[in-house]
Amino acid sequence: MSYPDANQPVQLPPPSNRVRRMGQIFMLVLVPVILLGGLVLGFRMLSGSGAAPEATAAPEVAAQIPAQPSPVPTVAPTLLAANTLTPTLAPTLAPTPIPPEQIVAVVNGQVVTTETVRMAQAVDEAMTDLLGRPTEAQETLLERVINLTLTGQAADRAGFVLDSAVVGTTQTQLLDQAGRSLDDLTGMLAQRGVTLGQFEIYLGQLLRSEQFLRQQAQSSGSTAPLVLQRTQDEAQISLGMAAADFAALPSPLPTPSPTPPPVAESNATPPPTPDLVQRERGIGVGQLLPDFSLPTLSLDEAATPVSLGADDLIGTPTVLSFYTTWCPYCERQTPILVESAASALGQGVQFVGIDVKEPGEVTLPYVQRHGILYPVLLDESGSAATAYGVPGYPTTYFIDRLGQIVDRHIGALTAEHLSAYLDRISQ
Repeated sequence: MSYPDANQPVQLPPPSNRVRRMGQIFMLVLVPVILLGGLVLGFRMLSGSGAAPEATAAPEVAAQIPAQPSPVPTVAPTLLAANTLTPTLAPTLAPTPIPPEQIVAVVNGQVVTTETVRMAQAVDEAMTDLLGRPTEAQETLLERVINLTLTGQAADRAGFVLDSAVVGTTQTQLLDQAGRSLDDLTGMLAQRGVTLGQFEIYLGQLLRSEQFLRQQAQSSGSTAPLVLQRTQDEAQISLGMAAADFAALPSPLPTPSPTPPPVAESNATPPPTPDLVQRERGIGVGQLLPDFSLPTLSLDEAATPVSLGADDLIGTPTVLSFYTTWCPYCERQTPILVESAASALGQGVQFVGIDVKEPGEVTLPYVQRHGILYPVLLDESGSAATAYGVPGYPTTYFIDRLGQIVDRHIGALTAEHLSAYLDRISQ
């Protein structure tokens, strides 16, 4: 997909644990290809075997999937604008500003709008109905669109192109395998306001990203998931006001039903009390917050850093906010946090900020400028952000006094949002 452009990127933390396995990270790009018919190509790619359809980085290929434009300081229409058959690949002379409430993310200066994400969602739903595939989990949709944007940008920089014939061949294969016709596909798409032309562009972008990752893995002696991880590590991203609409909080892993204890004999050891049972850590609702131990930012440069750990937060309801100093949406949110932190003391709620992948000398002026009085921790390696599955900035977790995850908000909080969350964790 091609998206509009903007100018204020921020650093994305190492994302390798945003899903449970490295292979699942890659699936955030690949799953639509599998969804679009369970293609042999997709399954071979996961196993590392099989040949890809022909692709080339040579500029002389006649018919190509159009590359995304390089970021420029203007805003252009989305590639898959509603009711259009062909993409707009260049900025307009008089770009229309995008309302803040329609911005989902800014990926290396490129804006992802609600229209773009909903278009991808509509295509997925149509293919689910057409092919009888299960619906993709909501929380992966945003990550997949962001990953598709990142790999598209990387493919542009490398001059990687895809023969457009591959799109037609793949489309025919998936319809044949499903026993469906082109009219069936067109009808399913039309029910959701998507044209066949838009679908073919989207499919081409998926295939281009998939083949680019494969080519990069082969040339570097690596794997496609690791190539994607490196691309993510180098990315700059921030999450807009609309991001929360597409990022549901992951559900906790299912917990086995407790086994009824056997009839106790006189010398039997009593079962452990609930307080002694080890709770599972994770980012799902009701799970114990993931562990970390990070140094606190000190206003006195000569002072010895003091570390604060996840377990130190247990006992007090906590607002835990991941941010960076160059994230425009963090800049917008921080004054709201600062103001609320003071008043929340009366509710017995503590605020903790975690600055990600920046040294203390970078975040200190930010803290002083905003008058932040609550503790700020330094996650210079990004390990805590990874453990908490942070997809971009800002991301804020709300934790109850037992240390359990109550909710997560990605993107900038409003005062109204924050007030509602505080009421929930202070009960």
